[in-house]
This record gives sequence, C-alpha cells and structure tokens, in this order.
Amino acid sequence: MPNPFEDSAVAWIEMRRNLADYIDGMRDGDVLLIEYRRTRSPGGDSACIQFYAWGDGLIRCEVPSNRFLSKGFHTDASELVSRGWNAPNTGRNGSASFYLDRGRGHCDELASKAVALLQELWGIPHPALLESVVHGRPETAPFTIRPAVSFPELEMSTAVRPISAAHLRLLVEATLASAFADAAERDSHGDVTVELGDEWIDVSVVLHEPVVEVWGFIARRVLDRDAAIVELAEWNLENIAVDVEAEGIYTTLRVDADPFVPRHLVSAVHEMADVLGTLDLGLPDPITKRPVRKAQNRTSRPLRAMQMQLFAPPAEPTLFDI
Repeated sequence: MPNPFEDSAVAWIEMRRNLADYIDGMRDGDVLLIEYRRTRSPGGDSACIQFYAWGDGLIRCEVPSNRFLSKGFHTDASELVSRGWNAPNTGRNGSASFYLDRGRGHCDELASKAVALLQELWGIPHPALLESVVHGRPETAPFTIRPAVSFPELEMSTAVRPISAAHLRLLVEATLASAFADAAERDSHGDVTVELGDEWIDVSVVLHEPVVEVWGFIARRVLDRDAAIVELAEWNLENIAVDVEAEGIYTTLRVDADPFVPRHLVSAVHEMADVLGTLDLGLPDPITKRPVRKAQNRTSRPLRAMQMQLFAPPAEPTLFDI
C-alpha cells in the first residue's frame, strides 16, 4: 500500500492547487469546510477552515477564534492578523471568526493562505490527515483532498506494517471478510463480529497502538465470583485474559499487529471460539448458572472488503495514528 507521507511537500502543493480550482468553481451559497481529523470534544472543535461563496463572485474564508477551538489548536491572534486575516468583529458583514473576503479572481491567494495556516501555524504534517465537508446547492461537487487508495489482494501469510489505526482496521476487515465471508459482520460501534457455530467473537482495533483485540463472552449468572476465578485459573488459558463479572465471563486475546499477519488473526478467532465452547460446557453449575437463552439483538451490517479512509479520528493524536 503506498505511503501517503512519502512526499508531503508535493502533496501540499497539489492540495493548494486543487483548493484554488475548487474555490473558483464555488457559487452563491456553497460552503466548503476543511477539518483536521474531524474531531469533536467538549472543549471545542479541531483545527478547521471554512469557505463560503456569497453574492456575485465573493468568497469568504474563515478561521475560528480560540473560543471555538480545542486548547491544543489555539492560535495567536496577532500572528493571524500579521498574515493578513481580519480579526473577529461585530460590525456589518463582520464575523465571530478571523476572516478574509476576496473576489473569485483571488482564489490562489485564499488557497495559499489556507494551506499556510494548516501547514505552518497548526503544524499538520500532511493533507491526507484532513477531511472535507461541503454544503450548498444540490449539484455542489465534493472536494477531494486525497485520491482513493486501492487495497492490494490480501495474502494470508504476508506481513504488512500498518501506517495508521484505520489502515489496520482495513486490513482486519479484509482478513475477516476473506476468511469468514458472511459470518463476519460490522456492528454499530464499527467493530467486527464473527459467528462461529454457537459462539460470537468480537474483533476490534486498539486505537493508540498496533494491536487487534479478539473478545469473547459467556453469558452466565456468576453465583460465586471468587470460586469462578479459582476455577478459571486451573484451565491454563495462556494468552487469554479473563474477567469475571456478575453477568458473565469476558475473555480477551491480544494480537500484535506490527507487523500484521492475516493468518495470525484468523488463528486467534478460531482459538477464541474453541475456548468459549470449552468453557461454556465445562464450567460447573454451582459456580455459575446458565441463563435462559434469548435471541441475540445485534445491530450490524454485512462486512465486505471495502475502501476506507486512511486515518481514524482519535480524541488525542498518537505516533501510531500519524
């Protein structure tokens, strides 16, 4: 898979050119929002820039003031003003944000100032980390920041070093779709559930490290938690972590994904299914009690090996993510 950070200088030049061309095509009422990671937090928004087309050929570009931004993205007002941005003001046609108003003939200037802000002031290393949202007319075209990245055919024994959490998630989904076909589904939380016989196994990517976790659950009413812990310790489950709660027994198996090897994940899913089946049959009733089985209500959709965005939007960036 190509590395999107191979030449960031070239990528920023291309981003600036594409942005200028897009601004030139905006019409009255069109809105383009460019955001870093599209994160949201109670403390404010992520770094972002908005373009708004209004009137006959006028484009307004806005940068939020600090009261709208998360602390990590606060800017120096004097620095923005020195770069030519108007300070927030409440006058006629003013804005609560820093802003520039330019005619469509100045699209190159707007694009250059926007890219300089993203790259230099906020220190965003590559435009591939940006997202775009457009609003306006029904025919308003999307703004493509980066081209789609094709995913090569998956080889079960080939090691792949993921470049981001979302890249790893893509590898996991492709692996499970290939190995388990329609038995693998994506749930409402974005994780993958695999149904093997009577067992349901959940697979999720750890956000801040290159690890895949395989989860299992045995629905039992635990009558004696201490006795259950002692009993499970004698089962010698090796790499599988066990957590005993009142509603049942949770099992977790961590799979190292640096590098990621598809067959390792497939083996881990089968191992978890075997452990769940063995525990379900072998746990003594004096310690746990089987509940009356009910149909499982699972919100999910069929999993397919599909193209995903390269980068996930974690609440806090990590070296693994970027």
